[in-house]
Amino acid sequence: MHSKGYRSVHYIFCTQPLQRKVFTEVQVRTIFEERWSEIDHRVRYPNFSDDRLVSYFLTISNRLAGSADEMGAFVKDLTRALEGFESQLTDANEKREQALSEMDKVLGELQEMKAQDSGMKQKLSAMQTELSKLRKLSAPSPFLGETSRAQLGGALIGLTF
Repeated sequence: MHSKGYRSVHYIFCTQPLQRKVFTEVQVRTIFEERWSEIDHRVRYPNFSDDRLVSYFLTISNRLAGSADEMGAFVKDLTRALEGFESQLTDANEKREQALSEMDKVLGELQEMKAQDSGMKQKLSAMQTELSKLRKLSAPSPFLGETSRAQLGGALIGLTF
């Protein structure tokens, strides 16, 4: 920055379209810097170039322009940061929804297994009842001979559940 508060950045370009070099200067500044420069040129140069109060006024004006530029840069950075946070929040919400969906799927599978387990318990209970009945039938009976008992045992061995 210049001692008088001048903030523009100057770029000098050189080209040689014909036989002689041509220099071009480009001044880059923000809108706030441009406004301060206009005020500085209109106030300082025509009449009051060394006036202390005018110089003080222009210094304050320059600081305001610089602060406005900093505020603009801050707003840009803040906007970028907020967009990043919004993106992170969106990603987190998507992951949460995926996790909830997966939990719903697992819960459904567990409920299905519970229903199957209940059916299996009923089948097992029925099989135990049938087995008890068969045991009673295969108990030694004074009325059955050894041959009949062996035939009944062979028939029981062939049963599958």
